[in-house]
Amino acid sequence: VIFSQIVLSITNGLYKPAKDYIDEGIPSLRMYNIQQREISFHDIKRVSVSEDEYQKYYLSVGDILINRVNSKELVGKSAQISLLEEPTVFEAMNMRVQLPNSFIDSKYVVLYLDSSFGKSYFYSLAKEAVGQASINQSQVSNLFTPLPPLTEQHRIVAKVDELFALCDQLKDR
Repeated sequence: VIFSQIVLSITNGLYKPAKDYIDEGIPSLRMYNIQQREISFHDIKRVSVSEDEYQKYYLSVGDILINRVNSKELVGKSAQISLLEEPTVFEAMNMRVQLPNSFIDSKYVVLYLDSSFGKSYFYSLAKEAVGQASINQSQVSNLFTPLPPLTEQHRIVAKVDELFALCDQLKDR
């Protein structure tokens, strides 16, 4: 399927000037918080947002963040929001993808985006300017995406998790 056929929405993140990043604000996920298909809350930045901004840029468990501006090699890196301990938003270097959970496993989609096909797709389309590369919503929307039945998506995710765990064990040895 074409990615746009299976998403509920794709939204670019919130831009705020440096003065709005404050200690008592709410967490804002940046491009640095997407690490190896996971969200890292290490060194999180907090931002002051209005209620309207929060309503537009809030994150929910199951959402996917895709990095839209970075080095050419890293643009398109993504992660599923699997846990949120407090209300959280996302910043302008990322885009949020919301999926219908009834027939799509967002972790399966993240694995696909991180596959050699997904990475080469984003790499080939990234526009470079002043040391940064970027992709846009239209490019993400046009990505051809394999969509097996939900039970098969779950099986694929479980097998990949098992293989990554084995790789981690081998690295530790």
